[in-house]
Amino acid sequence: MSATDATLSNAVAAAHPPPQIPMSAMELLTYFPLQLRWPELKFRLIRNGWNNGQIAKAQLIARGAYNEPAFTRRANALRQAVGTAGQEKFNDPQFSVHTYRNDPALQPFTDQGSPAANRALYDISRANPPVLPPASIHAPLPAATLEQVAYGVTTHPTGEDAGIFTKAMLWALYYGVAGQYTTDDIMHIVNNVNNFEVPRPGDPAGLPRRRMNVLPGEAGTHRWDQGGRDRVQAIERPW
Repeated sequence: MSATDATLSNAVAAAHPPPQIPMSAMELLTYFPLQLRWPELKFRLIRNGWNNGQIAKAQLIARGAYNEPAFTRRANALRQAVGTAGQEKFNDPQFSVHTYRNDPALQPFTDQGSPAANRALYDISRANPPVLPPASIHAPLPAATLEQVAYGVTTHPTGEDAGIFTKAMLWALYYGVAGQYTTDDIMHIVNNVNNFEVPRPGDPAGLPRRRMNVLPGEAGTHRWDQGGRDRVQAIERPW
């Protein structure tokens, strides 16, 4: 790992695959920051309006490391990485986001006509082109345990950004079983009729038990990634 990525040294390795489920932008940035080396994940965010500063901000907030030096290092690293990802995705050694800004592959998501079709936009398993590791990863690793993925995370997604992965992760951490499940087990966890969302700080007393296999309402629109970007942008810098 380069020195510029030192703030993410405890993140799950980029060679582990992301879960093959619908995931919010904030979930990807919180739990799988190094997987942005996978070109299609990087460009999913870029096409929906995320810039390198916003990406760095979200990644660092999730790990309690949002300060000016770490932010500057991470944003600079991301600027270099987007060039590498673009060269691979478009097979163009001269790639730049500016020159490809009108390419269909870099246009924002549009409404697909129904909530179900919109939710498919965020499903890693249904991405087109498929989400594949970069050429630099010669030996992909198996699915990571939830314990590995959670390591170093201090702030989990909330509200509209908390999809089924977040719910499964919090459940596994709450019951102390994160080491027993991998990212391949997410749908098994959330679809188990005996499993419910665990309480979170600020939840009112007596809140009815909620099933985990329900995505936030914004996931049924084409603006889930864009909404996450807007929420990150609204967070003020502490310096």
